[in-house]
Amino acid sequence: MGIVNKVKARMKKRKAGPFFDLLDVGSLQKEQMEEVLKSEHHLVKNIMEISPVCITVVNAKGEIIYANTQAEKTLGLTKERIISRNFNAPDWKITDFKGNPFPDEKLPFNLVRETGKPVFDVHHAIEWPGGKRIFLSINASPLWGKEGNFSGIVSSIEDITERIKAEEALLNEKRFSESIIGTAQAIILVLDPEGRIVSFNNYMEEVCGYSLQEVKGKDWFDTFLPSCDRQKNREIFKRTLSDIQTRGNVNPIITKGHELRFIDWCDKALKDNDGRVVAIISIGQDITEQRKVQETLREQEERFKTLFNSSIDAIAISDTQGHIIDCNQAYVDLLGYSKEELKKITFLELTPEKWHAANKEMIKKVMEIGYSDEFEKEYIKKDKTAVPVSLRTWKLQDKEGNFLGLCSLVRDITKRKSEQQLLIKSERLYHDLFNNASVGIIIADKETRKFLAVNPRMCKMLKMSQEEVIGSSVRDIHPDEAISKVDSHFEKLRSGESEAVTDVLIRRKDGSLFYADIYAAPITFEDKPAMIGFFNDVSDRKQVEEQVLQL
Repeated sequence: MGIVNKVKARMKKRKAGPFFDLLDVGSLQKEQMEEVLKSEHHLVKNIMEISPVCITVVNAKGEIIYANTQAEKTLGLTKERIISRNFNAPDWKITDFKGNPFPDEKLPFNLVRETGKPVFDVHHAIEWPGGKRIFLSINASPLWGKEGNFSGIVSSIEDITERIKAEEALLNEKRFSESIIGTAQAIILVLDPEGRIVSFNNYMEEVCGYSLQEVKGKDWFDTFLPSCDRQKNREIFKRTLSDIQTRGNVNPIITKGHELRFIDWCDKALKDNDGRVVAIISIGQDITEQRKVQETLREQEERFKTLFNSSIDAIAISDTQGHIIDCNQAYVDLLGYSKEELKKITFLELTPEKWHAANKEMIKKVMEIGYSDEFEKEYIKKDKTAVPVSLRTWKLQDKEGNFLGLCSLVRDITKRKSEQQLLIKSERLYHDLFNNASVGIIIADKETRKFLAVNPRMCKMLKMSQEEVIGSSVRDIHPDEAISKVDSHFEKLRSGESEAVTDVLIRRKDGSLFYADIYAAPITFEDKPAMIGFFNDVSDRKQVEEQVLQL
């Protein structure tokens, strides 16, 4: 029955007398209060339940007795599991934001219970069951019993994980930016819209000799620019204020020591959220030394031309289509054409057809990495004869990296080719002598005494295959009684002496023995110090000598 209907019912009873009227009024007020309290409790409960903030209630024992819907999202547990825990249960794995243990006495429940006052923005972290760490901000107020005793706390808990991470990212970015500005080897200058100095970095202090404190707030143009350049640079400044980015403006500044330093500037306007220009940031490169270098380069250009024309190596420069646009006298002498004739010819026309594919691959590599390794090919001379050449080619570019052409350093390698042919013939001769020699030949490592090469005659003498000999060592082909003699002679070889030794016992693979005279000498084999030994089987001679002795 609603309150209004109850009031009407009570009014009908007034005929019963004043006493009953008083009783009815008291009873009605009590019921009205109960209805209001129920309504308020229901309202508070609904507000707490639909709140976008996590709300929990903890009793005086530290037990969580209520958690709203948002608490599940914030604390990573269902309501049932939340209210089964204490506020400081180990399962929460409470730490500070850096992962350090969080003091129990600084938890909101203990702070409120100790002081009887609300606490605000208490920060600590918890860990969800899956291991995810959550950063929390907690406000808490005390709850009091009927007799004024502490009965627990009500807490509003906010997940600030993303905010903290964003703040950390911003802080790291700020530190990174400050680090770049502080260490950048470029001038970073900030002026206000009136042209007054707001800030500049450490590098600017090094360049100009002033500290920021000495010139902050002063007019940039009057302080640092020569009087002849001030008006021109004020005009550039005005254009930048109009949001026209300017770059490539080179002007000198006057340092504290009255020295001129030339700076290449790039300027940009900085705006606030309303689009108003609040400052001008200028990035400057000190090109003073570069200008000096340019002057030096101009002086050296003439020297280069002299070297270019007097070089004993042939040098040719071609355009993007391969047409020769310049060459030195050595190039003219190499090919027999005049410089004017060469300017009507391409590199490809000077190259025999059999080299075209390889030449194309070489140029492809130059275009990719900017240069080629030494490349051998042939040129066709004016008299139609071929001349072997080696060349190194590199790509020519302008400041913007645009391809301009190729430059090649060319050498006549006719003599080298002849020497190579002689070397090949010599190598073949050595190979034939080594393999067809009537004596056994072994090459051994000087240090390890392991065999590095062996000829067929030696393999036959040892009754071993080449693979079996290579990898074995000196001791493997001599019986024990011959080792001391062999070691003694090997030590003499190590000192650089050649050595001839007779009647040395050699052991074959099958264990049988024969005598050999050995001549050995130190050599270099495959860039390593080694020994070469020539073995002559003298078993027949030894047999004859023994027969003679028996007569």
